[in-house]
Amino acid sequence: LPEKRLVKLDGVTIKSYKSLLEVYRIITLTEDDLDLIKGEPQNRRSFIDHAILLLDPSYAQVLRKMRHVVSQRTSLIRQPVCDQHSYEVWTSQLWSLAREVVARRQTALADLTTTIDELVKEYLPYPVSIRFSYRSKKEVNQNDLEVFLAQYPGLYEKERILGRSLFGPQLDDIVIHFEDKKSRSYASRGQQKLIVTLLKLAQLLNLKKYKGDSVLLLDDFITDFDEKRINILLKILQSIDSQVIFTVPSFKMAHLKELTEKNAQIIKLTD
Repeated sequence: LPEKRLVKLDGVTIKSYKSLLEVYRIITLTEDDLDLIKGEPQNRRSFIDHAILLLDPSYAQVLRKMRHVVSQRTSLIRQPVCDQHSYEVWTSQLWSLAREVVARRQTALADLTTTIDELVKEYLPYPVSIRFSYRSKKEVNQNDLEVFLAQYPGLYEKERILGRSLFGPQLDDIVIHFEDKKSRSYASRGQQKLIVTLLKLAQLLNLKKYKGDSVLLLDDFITDFDEKRINILLKILQSIDSQVIFTVPSFKMAHLKELTEKNAQIIKLTD
């Protein structure tokens, strides 16, 4: 049998994902992160949920419960005969969890917006507007389940026909706006990379503010950055004073000499 993988802290085995998140606070910035703008809604949901988890590992229990409720509710909907009472119970649970998850996500997005604005104001030589719009398939901000159901008449019949849940955080999306336009459609590649960079740096700052020291892994993300953007990035990283691990092509190494005097580890890649 293969050996069981263990994670230990000071010789003591960490037994839960929650405990691991309390000490393993890492933010990554890679080319794949452009999918936060160009990719599917799942990418943006995963990002904001992970951002919340790093700040509050107990959020994992909420997500697990939500996935369980969605699974059980969908299974019931697909049955040849759907017990109405059970349907109402699972609907009530999903609505309640959806309200909690959406509220947590919206709060996290508001915090990121505030920090991004601070970064732009302090470090960018020109004003930039980056905003987030939270989009739900069906709004769950009503204070009463009956009001929610009245707002979406025929929900049960439609779900029975399609064989799936038609509301809940598992269906939501986050639209990222750049200068009041959808970044996916209107932002250039350079602008998209700027957005993602500011988003991840804001996440790092918030994590450092609320939880303490964290690590940034920057994997060859600045390859096509111009001199001006590299200098801006380095100034921000120096001000954050966190451990930063770079992987960069050798022709960019000269730009990082100053950062090495701070607290960065640079891994040189071959040309």
